[in-house]
Parts: sequence; C-alpha cells; structure tokens
Amino acid sequence: MSQLLQRMIAGSFLLGIMTAGFVQAVPPVLDRPQNPAEGSSVGSGPMALLQWATALSSQQFAVRQRATRQLLQAKQAAIPVLKDAAYSQHSETIWRAITVLEQMACDVHDVQLRMAALEALKQMENATDPRTRRRSATAVKHHSLWRQGHARLMISRWGGKVQSYGSGNKQALRVRLDKTWKGGDDGLTELLFLGPVNWMSMETAPVTDDALQHIQSLIALERLYLGQTRITGKGLPYLKSLKNLRHLSLRYLDIHDQTLRHLVHVPQLDSLGLDDTALTDQGLVHLRHLPQLRQLWLDRTKITAAGLVHLRSVPALNRLNLVNTQVVGKGLAELRHLPDLKYLTLKGVALTDEGIRELSQIRQLETLGLDATPIQDRQLPHLFPLQNLQTLWLSHSKITDKGLRQLEQMKQLKRVYVQGLDVSAETADWFKKTLPECRLYR
Repeated sequence: MSQLLQRMIAGSFLLGIMTAGFVQAVPPVLDRPQNPAEGSSVGSGPMALLQWATALSSQQFAVRQRATRQLLQAKQAAIPVLKDAAYSQHSETIWRAITVLEQMACDVHDVQLRMAALEALKQMENATDPRTRRRSATAVKHHSLWRQGHARLMISRWGGKVQSYGSGNKQALRVRLDKTWKGGDDGLTELLFLGPVNWMSMETAPVTDDALQHIQSLIALERLYLGQTRITGKGLPYLKSLKNLRHLSLRYLDIHDQTLRHLVHVPQLDSLGLDDTALTDQGLVHLRHLPQLRQLWLDRTKITAAGLVHLRSVPALNRLNLVNTQVVGKGLAELRHLPDLKYLTLKGVALTDEGIRELSQIRQLETLGLDATPIQDRQLPHLFPLQNLQTLWLSHSKITDKGLRQLEQMKQLKRVYVQGLDVSAETADWFKKTLPECRLYR
C-alpha cells in the first residue's frame, strides 16, 4: 500500500490539505456574520452551517480549522451548503469545501455519510466551472484509493488475504478466504472496492449461496474456487455476469445432477472441478452447455463408464480425471470420440479386463494414469496400440519385472512411473538400455 493511501486511511492526509494553499478574503455571504474566531457557539442550523462554510476561506488558520470541525460534526446536514460553497467564485472556498466533502466520503464509521458525500462529489465532476470540476475529480480519485485500502483492511481483519501481482495495466489481485473467515456472506461486499480481482478462493470458508451475489460484480474474475463451503449450487446463476471466468471448482460441494443445469450461464468455462460431489451419469448431460471445456475433474464421483457417452458433447476436452470412480469396464472406448483428449487418469479404478481392452481404442492419449489399478502383466499388450503415449503411470499396480520388459514395444515412451513396485536392479538396467529415451521413476 502506498504512503499516500496509508495517510488517507489514517485521516491525516485530507486535514493536511485543508490548511495549505493561497488565502483569499472571506466573501460577505451574511449581512452581519458572527465571527467564529470569537469562540461563541454558532449552532448547527442552516444559517450557522452557511457561516461555517464561509469561514473556510478565513485568513485565520484557527478559524478555518474550527469551521472544518463544525462542518464535519454536522455530517449530512452540511453537505448542501458545502456543495453551494463548491460553486463559489472564490477558489479557496471551492477548494476547501470540496476537501471537507472528500473527508466525509472517507468516513470509516458512517456509511450513509460516506455515500452521500461521494454522490455530491460525483455530481460536481460535471460542473461548468473547471476549478470545481477538476478538484471534484481529484477528490473522487482519492476516495477510490482510500476505499480500496479500507476494503483490504476489512477483509484482512475478517481473516481473508489479498495479494497483488503483475504490474502496470496488467496488475490484478488474488483473494483467499478459508475456514478462519469471519465476514460471512455480507462481508464479501468489500470485494467490490478492491479493484480487478481475477483469482479467488473461498474453499472451506463459512459462506453460502448468498455469497455469490457479491461475486457477480467481479467482472475480471478468471478462476473461482468454491470447494468445501456451504454453497449448494442454487447461487450459480449469479455467475452469468462473469464473462472472463475460465475455471470453476465445485469440489466437495453438496450439489447434484440437476444443479449442473445452471452451467448454461457460464458456457465459456475451459476447466471445471466436480470432484468429490454426488454427481452421477445423468449429471454429465448438462456438460453440453460447456462447448469450450478442456479440463474436467470427476474424481470420486458416482459416474460409471456408461455415462462417458455424454462427454461427446464436449469435443474440446483435453484432460480428464476419473480417479477412484466406477468407470471400470464397457464404455471407456467412448473416449475415442474426443479427438483432443491427451491426458486420462484412472488412478484407483478397479478396471476389468474389458475396461483395459477398451483403452486400446483411445489412441490419441499422450498420458495415461493406471496407478493403483489391478492391471497385470498379461494385460499390458492392450496398451501397445497407444502409439502416441509418452507418459505411463503404473505405480502401486500389479505389474512385475516381466511386465515392464514388455514395454519395449512402446519405444515412444518418455516417462514410466513405477513407485511401489518391486523392480529389480537388473530390470532397471535393462530398461535404461532398451528404452534409452525413456526415464523410469522408481
């Protein structure tokens, strides 16, 4: 945070401004004004406020300071006379009146005063007098900086984290809320004042679907993580205004098949996390609303191989995660209809003989994860037709030295992972000599 912004938040910046500059004579606004310097009580009625506004141009520093304090104490009642003073013919009156409004617009405790003063400043940005117009525009900019700093401060107090990254016109923010968040749903209104937020995680935060109505104004948002919250998916329609959103994670949420019909509001998504949800084969039907989807996480859902036919509606799919699912047998071959599918992991899936045979038809694959599956030596030949395969995971499977030696048929391999297997030194040496372009990770 800049030194300027820190001083504004502290409240000292604006007061310092008010005591500087060229001093002109006080215009005779009242017929017989009471002199504020005499120290008597002037009151807070319209005439008194007008007199305090006039006193802002006093040549006496103490009078100006007292006038400032009185006008600030009058709060919203002083705004009309300050606006009138800002249209004065006297530069000092204009400058100091707007400065008082600027300080009101940065009031930490009175939201209504803050909004009323800011509205007055914005109206004066259209003034015909260039002095009023320029000073008001500057005040609005100062308020924006102050409001950003105040939003950061409140989010931090409630347990959130805001990080800046990038530079110049490409500078953006990352916001992270977790289980320590104390701002609830309503605290997310502060996000509107931060500036461009393009990455946000609320994973584990105690928020509900109502929180998403405050997210809808973050039009720069590209990545949003909602996992392990109290969100049920009813608030997903709020995301339709996020035209730049590319990644959405809904993992561990209490969402079901019909919830995914709301994805129609975010057709531009290119990656979606549905891992650890109650999704079934029927829910995959709604993915047809995501024609640009390239990455999909379905780990530990209730889908089966029979549901994979619905993925034909997302032909751009490039990466598919099916860890610990029931995609065990017939139906896996449906993935051959996804021409851009390069990455497939079936880690932990209890693949049947039929399922492993069908893998041979997905010939566009470049990475295949079969770690922690029951694949055996005798089934490895079913992988030989995968001539584009470069990375193969076999860790914690039932493959032995004998099976590894069969991989000499796949000379295009670059990486084979065998952690947890009892690979002998002899086989490791043989592998290095036979497949010199391939690295064995033990």
